[in-house]
Formats: sequence, C-alpha cells, structure tokens
Amino acid sequence: MFFKRSKKFTIKVNNSQVQGKESKTILDTILRSNEINFKYSCGSGECGQCRYHLVSGEVESNPNAGGYLACQSYPKSDIEIIQ
Repeated sequence: MFFKRSKKFTIKVNNSQVQGKESKTILDTILRSNEINFKYSCGSGECGQCRYHLVSGEVESNPNAGGYLACQSYPKSDIEIIQ
C-alpha cells in the first residue's frame, strides 16, 4: 500500500510563522501552533471570522468577499497572510 506524503510549507501570519502541511487547513495549522493570535469562531466557513488576505504564495481555496477563509484554505506553497 502506498501512502502519499503531505508536502510541508511555511505559513507566515502577522509577523509570526509556523510549519504546515498541504493536507491541513491553514486554520488547523495556526491553532495547533498555540503561538499565533488568529480570530475564528465556527471553523466551518459560516461566520467569516477567519478571513485573511493572501500577501504571497499559493493556496487552494475560493476567494470569499474580500479575502479567503482559513478554515477552507490549504497551502500549496510557502505563504504569507494577514488578518
């Protein structure tokens, strides 16, 4: 049986950074770090609290009224975001 390895990326958030995997949402990665202050509420895309702006890099997500939602975004390269 073959298991696909998940690529790792650096996620820079509001002048802090954390290592993330392409298989984890940006929000999951940020919350797991316990070091980055990031607003969120529902975690499912309904509230819009985890909206961010992509400064650089590539994500898999649909833009959502003025930004992206971290709970529905996956890094595809090293990224920099601001909230």
